[in-house]
Amino acid sequence: MDNFFLQDEHQANPGMYLHENTKNFRHGSQFYSDAELTTQDAVAWIYDIYTDERILDEVALPAVTQAEVPGMNCLDTFLTRRSTRKYADKPLDITELSHFLKLAYPIDSSEKASTPGALPHQTLSQWNGHVTCCRLVLLIKNVTGVAPGAYLYDEFSHSLKLIRAESRHNIDDFLKQYCFQAEFIESPVLLLQVGSIKASTERYGERGYRYMLLEDGVQIQRMYLSGASLGLACCATGSLVQGKVESWLGLDGFNGSVLNGFVIGHYCPAPEASHDHA
Repeated sequence: MDNFFLQDEHQANPGMYLHENTKNFRHGSQFYSDAELTTQDAVAWIYDIYTDERILDEVALPAVTQAEVPGMNCLDTFLTRRSTRKYADKPLDITELSHFLKLAYPIDSSEKASTPGALPHQTLSQWNGHVTCCRLVLLIKNVTGVAPGAYLYDEFSHSLKLIRAESRHNIDDFLKQYCFQAEFIESPVLLLQVGSIKASTERYGERGYRYMLLEDGVQIQRMYLSGASLGLACCATGSLVQGKVESWLGLDGFNGSVLNGFVIGHYCPAPEASHDHA
């Protein structure tokens, strides 16, 4: 085998094989789907998992347009975008959460007339960054107006669909066991990026795995900029025991797989300056 990474002496592992065999290569065949998908079709895979019977309740978030969301200008948003690992033990208001999620998706996401391409990586047509290979599941612990639990976010209706009700205490205990970064426990919300290996590879062939991760990155950056614009503390994290979190959410790791987490909350107050000159 002439591939450097897959030579015996380099002790190739399954991750290397996946990395190499999902690359484009010259004269290789490219998978093309003939399916005509709307954006709603493209996210239907998550509702094959969380069927109506598994939706326990629905919370309508405060209605708002992106133009009505207060926030920084573009330059200030980029300059203040950072990862924060300490959070104030303070609730997030439901309006703050509504604004954050509204900014984290393209401006026309909730418009019924919106029909962005569902196969953006297969064509040369313009893509507005509406992620469909990944979905957001929120572990809400401390948000005013929303009971603690796990919620699926629906950007079309701008609502939260309850998929597991739990107390804040139980969620904290779970995260203490299966999240390696204890500093994130104080954050009021942990957003989980859930992807579908099955849906992504059916749509794009083997390279669908890469496209799923690409969209994961797009959504992470949208959330960073959304949080920065609103003055919220936020940080991406991969410090999860994915198998345990998947089981807790009723996912099998193939039809639905936890990719990473993203926390939001309020900054800790700055320490007061010392006036002791002794």
